[in-house]
Amino acid sequence: MQHARIVWAAIDHDAELPCDITAPSSQDGVKLVLWFKDSTGIPLYSLDSRSGVPISGAQHSTIANDLGQRLFFSVGATPKEARLQIRNIKTSDGGVYRCRVDYFNSPTRNYRVNLTLAVPPEEPRIFDAQGKEISTVAGPFREGHELFLSCQVSGGRPPPRVTWWRDGVEISSTSHPSAVEGTSAMVNQLFISTVTRDFFGSKLQCRAAGSKLVPAVSKEVAIQVHLKPLRVKIISPNELLTAGRPVPIRCEAWGSFPAAKIVWLLDGEPLRSADITVHTDSNDANLTSSILTLRVTAENDGAELTCRASNPWFSGGSIEDKRIISVACK
Repeated sequence: MQHARIVWAAIDHDAELPCDITAPSSQDGVKLVLWFKDSTGIPLYSLDSRSGVPISGAQHSTIANDLGQRLFFSVGATPKEARLQIRNIKTSDGGVYRCRVDYFNSPTRNYRVNLTLAVPPEEPRIFDAQGKEISTVAGPFREGHELFLSCQVSGGRPPPRVTWWRDGVEISSTSHPSAVEGTSAMVNQLFISTVTRDFFGSKLQCRAAGSKLVPAVSKEVAIQVHLKPLRVKIISPNELLTAGRPVPIRCEAWGSFPAAKIVWLLDGEPLRSADITVHTDSNDANLTSSILTLRVTAENDGAELTCRASNPWFSGGSIEDKRIISVACK
């Protein structure tokens, strides 16, 4: 007997099991078609043409159970297209079906069909490089550094293809089987060697798709990215300062996340903390403002005032703006 042909089906959908009833010769014809399931010796379905009537007019009989009520054997437009139709597939319908075709003059033929039920995979699970499971937000990752996330998907028949997506574009398609906690799973490890600024505020999606008969499942996580400051500038006008009179001076840094750390220096010596520091997040600015109340003496004339911005998450990544101040005596 030939190997069983695999037919995929999904719960609550319909399926068709092929059975070629073509007679071996034009002088012969089909006498009886019987369908069996697994090792059961009682036919599920019969098409009886032993009286000599054409097969299209033969008598149909089904087993008296739930499955029998959902079966119909369609002869088809040609004998090659004959098939057993199963409506509203249930879990118990899976298994190996055998179609037996008896002819008036030729030997009996048997066809085996393995009705295999497609099962959706479980929801993907996402882990970071330390093996911690991520529920909603992954990171923080650092601009210019690497990103690693692992997506694990258990279950599913056939085994799903696991992919990574960003903004609707597939960015990693290589998945492999792996044993996770003693059970088999499909794993896709996403590695990005250099995280760029455009990852800020973006989301990554792990998607698992097996059979087209069942919907894909997915999990999405937001990506938290720490960014270096891009630009810093002392924006207050460089006016003549008066000794002993306090004056507010404003410096702004753009691009850092979290907020840039702003330090003021006069001739290389740190000044006391600024009075006000404000940070505003947005995708294009990430603005940090610092207002220093500067009180100078006559000796500070010609001194160098520096505003230095850095992100503590990055070593050696500070940027600065400088100006020479002029001081007038009272």
